[in-house]
Amino acid sequence: MAKGSSALDASVLLHTVSGFDRGERMSRTIDALREELGRGPLLYRYSGMEREEGTFTACAFWTASALACVGRLDEARALMDELVATVPNDVGIMAEMVDERTGASLGNLPQALSHLALVQAASVIRELS
Repeated sequence: MAKGSSALDASVLLHTVSGFDRGERMSRTIDALREELGRGPLLYRYSGMEREEGTFTACAFWTASALACVGRLDEARALMDELVATVPNDVGIMAEMVDERTGASLGNLPQALSHLALVQAASVIRELS
């Protein structure tokens, strides 16, 4: 989250798509993020958010992209399959956040960033497959 902090921020996942870090260190970072911020296939934006908001939809798709970029394609595909089956509402629209307990949409609906993250993840996985 910040230099010297032990708090995590899921935005670091975007470094994989940019090509900044696609190595073992990033692979371990993905695991740490999923362990602390993850709730099933979903992810909170940063440490402490579970007290304030729902899981951030874009972060879940950023995770799928990051997994593909570090060579964990099977995991990326499985995560995408799970997200696409559970996150969009009955007409395919995604919200900004999802309540991890109920699956209810929270925040802005529709949320363009959520849709963009899905398209990017699908493109990255396809490109690297």
